[in-house]
Amino acid sequence: MAEQAELYQKWFKIADEDRDGAIAGHEAVKFFSRSGLNGNVLSQIWELSAGGQPKLSQLQFIAAMRLVSLAQVNEGVLPMDKARAVMAGLGPMLPEPKMIGMESLPQRPPVPPPSGFSSMGQTASSKPATPTVTS
Repeated sequence: MAEQAELYQKWFKIADEDRDGAIAGHEAVKFFSRSGLNGNVLSQIWELSAGGQPKLSQLQFIAAMRLVSLAQVNEGVLPMDKARAVMAGLGPMLPEPKMIGMESLPQRPPVPPPSGFSSMGQTASSKPATPTVTS
């Protein structure tokens, strides 16, 4: 999550073209269009994240990015119940949004099992237990 926050801070600086510390509507349209979402969904995202303000703060921008991700994982639809949960900080863990032409977090390779362990959870030298039969 901290890595996502750092990424969103970088993206905020890119989206803030006039360097005033906020994202105005025209800056948001240009940046959020990279998501591939349609204009109606982007309008919903703006309304929810801006809260009636003319510009997005950095925190509002991060909330908007989470809503973009939510819409992307829901095939371009923004489910309002989940969107409200995201805005309240209660929503699901979401991947970073896919933004055309933007740097993303490096993909982490799968972590191999610790030395001496097989993928089946047994140590390499252990033998399966032999059941004992008692009469």
